[in-house]
Amino acid sequence: LENARGASISAFLSAKDGDYGTVMVSGGNAMGKGQTWRYTRFLHGNGFRTLAFSFEGYDSNGGAANLGTMLGDASTVHAHLRTRYPGEPVVYLASSLSTAAALCLPSRASELDGVVLEGAINLRTIPFQKMLQWWPLLPLFPITLPLAGATSASVPGELSPGRCAEQAGDTR
Repeated sequence: LENARGASISAFLSAKDGDYGTVMVSGGNAMGKGQTWRYTRFLHGNGFRTLAFSFEGYDSNGGAANLGTMLGDASTVHAHLRTRYPGEPVVYLASSLSTAAALCLPSRASELDGVVLEGAINLRTIPFQKMLQWWPLLPLFPITLPLAGATSASVPGELSPGRCAEQAGDTR
């Protein structure tokens, strides 16, 4: 697949004859499709297809890793499935870092049939959590706090859990 920025997005489709509907799966920490497949292979053989993918700049995908492309990449995968399997349901299963894109996708793709979030996180809180985990660096707090704030502020607003939940509620 090719995303809106022209970067290649590869995916691994697992299907059997007679499958109906597809679960699109992306893993935690933007893990590659191979890792995602190993993690979710229990889904295979239950009457639906499973499509594991990763985001631009990760795995064997083109482009540079950038949180700002995650939602667009998920939209690209969803649109591909809607074209390839018209009229069939598509559900998005996401873990950890990927949950931001999954939570926000319904605001862009109202025809998404479901979202399953595992270990949902707010991307803007991660820099502060990491800073607190590195407690031996507490004396450097005057330096690390502004860095954490700047990193948090760099997360695209379109991946805000509150905003996405509100927008998804407005589309249904």
